[in-house]
Amino acid sequence: MLHENKCKWCSIVVAAALGIIATQLPIADSNKLLPQMMDYKEWTVLEITLENTEQKNLDILQLENQDIRPMGSPSTPYVSRIAVSPKKLKEVKKELNDHRLSFKILTTDLSRELLPTVAASREELAHGSSTYDRYMTFKEMENHIDALSTHLPNKVKHKVKGKTLEGHDIHLVTVSDYTIDEDKSVIFVEGGIHAREWISPAAAMNLIDHLVESPALTKHIEWHIMPVVNPDGYVYSKSWDRLWRKNRSGTWFFFCTGVDLNRNFGFHWAGDGASTNPCKQNYAGESQFSEKESKAVRDAVLEVKDRIEAYVTFHSYGQYIMYPWGHTVKTQHENHESLDKVGQAMAKAILTAEGKRYKVGPAGKVLYVASGASDDWVANVTGAPYIYTIELRDDGSYGFILPETKIQAGVNDAWVAMQVIAKEVMDQSNLRTTIPEDDPADLPAEPKKRRRRGCKGKIHNGKKRKRCRRTKNKDYVINH
Repeated sequence: MLHENKCKWCSIVVAAALGIIATQLPIADSNKLLPQMMDYKEWTVLEITLENTEQKNLDILQLENQDIRPMGSPSTPYVSRIAVSPKKLKEVKKELNDHRLSFKILTTDLSRELLPTVAASREELAHGSSTYDRYMTFKEMENHIDALSTHLPNKVKHKVKGKTLEGHDIHLVTVSDYTIDEDKSVIFVEGGIHAREWISPAAAMNLIDHLVESPALTKHIEWHIMPVVNPDGYVYSKSWDRLWRKNRSGTWFFFCTGVDLNRNFGFHWAGDGASTNPCKQNYAGESQFSEKESKAVRDAVLEVKDRIEAYVTFHSYGQYIMYPWGHTVKTQHENHESLDKVGQAMAKAILTAEGKRYKVGPAGKVLYVASGASDDWVANVTGAPYIYTIELRDDGSYGFILPETKIQAGVNDAWVAMQVIAKEVMDQSNLRTTIPEDDPADLPAEPKKRRRRGCKGKIHNGKKRKRCRRTKNKDYVINH
């Protein structure tokens, strides 16, 4: 592991001296302290090969400081990437060599890779329009959501589930055939929880656009979609720092901003794969659900938790389809066989339709251990049968900086995967309607009978848990 600041007590003294100021300074005003956009000029990107499982389980995010930025993991096993500033490069190379970690240089000037995604200044789309030829602004996405709910009231409904620290709305879009009055199964989708993963909100918006034209998938299913969970971070990544990951909350340490929202959920919070250091990209926050954004997701999920059959969160990059658990590699999810089967069906459908391979497996094993994530929390609190994190394109050639020319292909992957999940939910609910002949999903020809979920005792986190799902009014959970 790379050495952090050797004078740890120095940061503690500074934090104590500035703590009061940090709590009083409005975070929106903190942007005024920045002289210019972070351009990453002459930053070097290193691809590090981890030789064994023990090294793989080292949290690459812990290498981070202001001169070192984790750049994620491509689909190649045991490989991680970091971006290093010019002044830190020599020291980092020495550290890697001292720890006998092999690496190669991918680029010596990261700014050249970033320039095409941040330099263009374009006219805003006409109100209500959408595009996947470029990454939409947050305002453009808001306008499109507003137009859909206004002009298609029997298909699209829209709620604001909260406001961020900087005053942006956190939107929930529901899509269904509202001319049919019934208690429908819910598929819940969230995107944009990590700011720099621009393909994620694009995939969620594209899903909404497809659903309004797909009556077979909305007749008996109600889709709940939060396309941009982290609007403050998304706006910041488009305006100031293309590689920004967290939200924009203030922290107890004046110089470090933001919480990793996907470490802020209340299940194994602040465990393995999460940091209590506010300067780290995987900082879990001061407490579980400390952030307005994670609270908004929590509240939206709990409102329909008895009806949720599937939950999907879009991320990038790496081309993975992952299911619980992410907080550990020691325990399998009780539904892991079914999760893996449907995950493999999604991967096969994407390969058939789009020609891209996605790796399938438990999140903690396929990628890395991460505690306090939304998918594990949803799996625990709802007991829904299908929970997935889909890491979209690409496999590492571009990483987080997916070119605009790749957007449409990336959102297509997500759409193909979501059709598979929808039809699985309908099969299990015995609600299958006519499937278009050109559907890419490789699915069973005959609907399966829905498996009834009665009350039964389960061992959960070391305790016997009795769950009665699908009751008419409540979901009773008894811990002994």
